[in-house]
Amino acid sequence: MKMPLRQDLRAQAELLAYLVISQLVTRHATGNWMSVEHTVESVQMWAKSTKQDGDLRRRVMVATRAYDFAVRIESDIHLTLNGSAVASMFDVC
Repeated sequence: MKMPLRQDLRAQAELLAYLVISQLVTRHATGNWMSVEHTVESVQMWAKSTKQDGDLRRRVMVATRAYDFAVRIESDIHLTLNGSAVASMFDVC
């Protein structure tokens, strides 16, 4: 069964946010961006944890855009992360 458009867009937005943050955290921790393999693994973990099995092509597009956004955030905003900033990104309360 195909997901309604509104839910699909929300899922894509959530995946995008998750991957942008993951890219920035990886960059902060290692000095490098996530590898393709790590990105694929992250997308698969997100899909499994959220029970999303949407279009693979869209997930690849979202992952590519997440990388582009993360690079722009780092270069344009000069975002620097510390431990508390990273922790707050994942604080759901």
